Amino acid sequence: NLHRADRTTLENWQFEFRPEKLYSARGTLDGSTVHWLAVREDFQTKQTPSDVPAPGVATALKTLGQAQSSLSWPLLVFSILLLPITLRTRHRRAVLFPLLLSATSYLLMFSFRAGGGSAHHVVMIYPFPHLFAIASLAVAAERFKLGRVFPLLVGLSVAWNLSLNARYLAGYTHTGGTGSFTDAIYPLIAHAGKQPNRKYYLLDWGMSTPFSFLGQQNGIDWEELFGLYMDTDTARQREQRTQQVLSNDESRIVVRGTDRIVFPSGRKLIEQWLSEGRIEKVTEFHERMGAVAFEVYRPTPSPRATVP
Repeated sequence: NLHRADRTTLENWQFEFRPEKLYSARGTLDGSTVHWLAVREDFQTKQTPSDVPAPGVATALKTLGQAQSSLSWPLLVFSILLLPITLRTRHRRAVLFPLLLSATSYLLMFSFRAGGGSAHHVVMIYPFPHLFAIASLAVAAERFKLGRVFPLLVGLSVAWNLSLNARYLAGYTHTGGTGSFTDAIYPLIAHAGKQPNRKYYLLDWGMSTPFSFLGQQNGIDWEELFGLYMDTDTARQREQRTQQVLSNDESRIVVRGTDRIVFPSGRKLIEQWLSEGRIEKVTEFHERMGAVAFEVYRPTPSPRATVP
């Protein structure tokens, strides 16, 4: 921001109230959003693929992974209900500080366009909601002389969270990830790394991070096309970018499979270009469970006229 004239604020500062910004807080605290992003398949009803590493460990993780969600959300709600009691004790500052810091940080997300819309935004308020819950429960236990209850509750929360982590790990182990983050990215990166003269354009969310990390090691030239599929560019800018991408024979366009798309606008653009004969599929990469994770397209040498 110092070198780019504070672009974060200038480009995104806009008060925005959307219902999903309220829902995202609960989805972050109970762990459901993370599960949706990473392991969408119900791995407990699927046959274990033959290439699963350490099948014994995978089976053990499935056995341990019984928790469906984190206890953070109910503990936080319970801690808020305890406020009339905890704020009357000598420890009220220990309770108020993490609560106010969590609330202020969360409310600031409403001042930025699209801010706070998903778990990877809301998670930035961690660990202060947990510190608020810990302080509230400890103060309440002291107030009612329930010293043994607090360590038991902490132990239950830790055991519960370990079970939830085991459930996620079992999903990863069996499926390799079936949402926005999947190990199908590795063969895609290996494929792209064999084509040093190609330029890869990413047409959906969540691919830029692995391309940035793994692509650097493989010398891959890539770019994310948010402006094309999120309508953040003007019509003129989109047309210029489209021509830049589709007029170069070395361009390669990467999009998620139909069942794995995050932003449908990118998929619609691919379907439009296909119907216009401007692109053709090169290859696709599958998850362990068989679903198409990524598709790669290239501009057609001589696109036919657009069909009305």
